[in-house]
Amino acid sequence: MRASAFLPLMLMVACEAAIPIGDQRRDASFFLDDVKGVSQDSGGGKPDSGILHLGDAGTLADSGAAGDTGEAADAGGAVDSGSSPDAGTLVDAGSPDDAGTGDAGGPDDASGDGGSPDAGGSADGGAASDGGAASDGGAASDGGAASDGGAASDGGAASDGGRSDSGDPCAAVSCAQLPPPTCVGNNVLRTFTAPGVCAQGSCSFGQHDATCPGQCSQGACVNLSCGATTCNAAPAQRCIDAQTLGRSAPAGSCSAQTMMCSYAEIDSVCSQGCAGTSCAPDSWLVTRIDDRATSVSVAIDPLERPHIAYFHDADLRVASRTDQGWLVTPVDLAVGLGRVSLLADGSGGLHVLYEEYANHNVRYAYRAFGAASFSVEFVATAGDVTPLAMALDAQGIPHVAYFDRSNAQIVVVVKRGTSWTITHSMPGGGPSIIGELKLGPSGEPYLVVTNFRYNGNTLASVSTSLALPTQNSWTLEALPGKFVAGFVRRASGEMHVLLNDLTVGLSAHHRSLAGAWTTELVDPTNYRGGGASSQGELSLDAQGVLHVGYYRVVPSSSTYGIYLATYGGGSWSLERVYDDPSHYRAADISMAYSLAGVLHFAAVDDVSEELFHLERY
Repeated sequence: MRASAFLPLMLMVACEAAIPIGDQRRDASFFLDDVKGVSQDSGGGKPDSGILHLGDAGTLADSGAAGDTGEAADAGGAVDSGSSPDAGTLVDAGSPDDAGTGDAGGPDDASGDGGSPDAGGSADGGAASDGGAASDGGAASDGGAASDGGAASDGGAASDGGRSDSGDPCAAVSCAQLPPPTCVGNNVLRTFTAPGVCAQGSCSFGQHDATCPGQCSQGACVNLSCGATTCNAAPAQRCIDAQTLGRSAPAGSCSAQTMMCSYAEIDSVCSQGCAGTSCAPDSWLVTRIDDRATSVSVAIDPLERPHIAYFHDADLRVASRTDQGWLVTPVDLAVGLGRVSLLADGSGGLHVLYEEYANHNVRYAYRAFGAASFSVEFVATAGDVTPLAMALDAQGIPHVAYFDRSNAQIVVVVKRGTSWTITHSMPGGGPSIIGELKLGPSGEPYLVVTNFRYNGNTLASVSTSLALPTQNSWTLEALPGKFVAGFVRRASGEMHVLLNDLTVGLSAHHRSLAGAWTTELVDPTNYRGGGASSQGELSLDAQGVLHVGYYRVVPSSSTYGIYLATYGGGSWSLERVYDDPSHYRAADISMAYSLAGVLHFAAVDDVSEELFHLERY
């Protein structure tokens, strides 16, 4: 994938292994996620932003045992964590009910019924026999009245036998005793405030929730080391304004100083607008990755994660989307601006082909899946050489095409062990060449090359050819367009070439198995002059449908922007992906489909030089 969505990004530099935001280690990677430091407690409960993550079930304030189902313990007083703070928490005062046992109360009224022994059973607070003192769980005779010693539930007071002579269940209930503190979730401590209010024989109290700096356990805040928690409860996404969607990285980092989780915040523009908590339908998410970039290339690994290779000034970088946000890793420093190509193999390894422009060498970098850094080596150094394209065979072995300007040769090499071996070569003309490389089933190289010939400093001619491999060279078939913009070879052997020139716009050329060519116009109004991309991309999705990504400019009109063209039913349909006039006047485009069929773009605004990632919402 060749050459380069909306978010001010803050780089956090590190210098050893890639680390989560907030860790104090250093490494040669740095995060780039507009880290606004959205803080949340380490247990995934209520974050500083005010979002409350409650537990699944009620938590009891009573000294009895409480399970997740919210069942009341011996004293029967329950606090339902699902009830609203305004409603308070009801604690059963032990008023009689027909049922013999107390129930834990529902989430609406949060009250538990302590029950009364009407038919001989006892309530939690105990019932008194005729004239006798109340015992815990003691039985009452059928007609026995409770004595003044009737038992009280937690938070309540003993009534004279559980019911007053007036029939008011609260007449003899006192709400002076507060329920004990309780934990809501992993790190929220709930306490209660006086005065209590009795209703229907049960007391309700005001409540206050506070986030523990560590963890909440058994009604108290306790210290928590960072290693004992997982920061995986990111704040929910929301619309920051009418165009911008704010999201948090799914995994955060825990600070050893504050015992709090923080999450990288990723702000992206919704191409069709943002409302409530989501982008409008048919939107593309546009996320800015870097403020300066050239020569970008995007690839998708088997885990559906995009990676973007590009030059930032003279440094080669790879930006990778991780659970902690976008991580940017320096690959090679001070190599100068040049061409770059990025591919991901089936095991998740990343392969980068690029030009060391300062010394006119061809270099290759590789990072295995899970590794923190890239290893770098030379592909070709003799003379004046420049890379054209790279492809991976079925075993994930890289094949590289480059142009040897010193000897006017086009060369293809394959990596075997620690060395690069020439498999094919042919005269290349020049002095300037661009190309695309695809491999056959046995690793044989198919090339499409555009050759620029000059008369002094004046461009004299431009020609494009398809190179069909022979034993160690190629035979050429001329193509009508001027600039190669994309190349696809199907498993069946059919080939598609995307061409662009000033006269016919974008055109797609299909070569059948029999060698016959047919041509279709993708966008006849697209004009390369005025900043339209001469490159673009041609790609197949999982269903084998052809797609073209490019920057569109229609002369004498206001039509411009990043476009997607899709082939179906004998014609091409065009979709505008993104065209923010404040950012795009021209763009360098790279695109790739994931195995799941998700399309990703990388694009560089050729005016501001900002790098963006784009994907369908």
